[in-house]
Amino acid sequence: YELYLFSGILIWLAFAQAASTGMALLRVKNYLIENIQFDWVDLYYSHMLSTSFGLIFNVGAYCLMLLAKGVPLGAYWYMFPVVLLSWFCISMAVTILLGLLRAVFDDIVHIWGIATMMGFWSSGIFFEGQFYFTNYTWFPFLNPFVGLILNTRGCLLVGQEFYFNWCFYNLGFSVLSLMGAIFIFRRNAHKVIEKL
Repeated sequence: YELYLFSGILIWLAFAQAASTGMALLRVKNYLIENIQFDWVDLYYSHMLSTSFGLIFNVGAYCLMLLAKGVPLGAYWYMFPVVLLSWFCISMAVTILLGLLRAVFDDIVHIWGIATMMGFWSSGIFFEGQFYFTNYTWFPFLNPFVGLILNTRGCLLVGQEFYFNWCFYNLGFSVLSLMGAIFIFRRNAHKVIEKL
């Protein structure tokens, strides 16, 4: 059970860390914005890359734990880069939007803390997410982490099913979300920076 639990926590905690630390990025890096000419979206790319390296390190530690316990990887291990790409895009999209909101609405920190806790308990980390496919079919469409966590387990844990339909839905949803977030950022970043 600890391997099952840890595989879900890995992907969720990396997302929560990226969003919570990234929402203050515009304030923390304001000195760069004021003094150097560059594309401000690059701040979020560099932030997400550093968080991704942390996630990859944790996945490596997880694989060593599997090796120590004599448990093989899941049958769909080769799909893990697609799951990681979906995670990267949705995490960056949320981080960008939170960063814009944080600059004008400081209480978003507390609201996001509550949202993060709700997501932690409802994304299928502690229970089988397939429960949503029969009882609440609309929920995985609203919360892409249900599919991401299920497919992380399909890649990293032997005997876990991989859901190709949710994999490609999550990828499409996360890429479109990122494109939308970047569009909103480019339209509003100058106004937000002026208020810092």
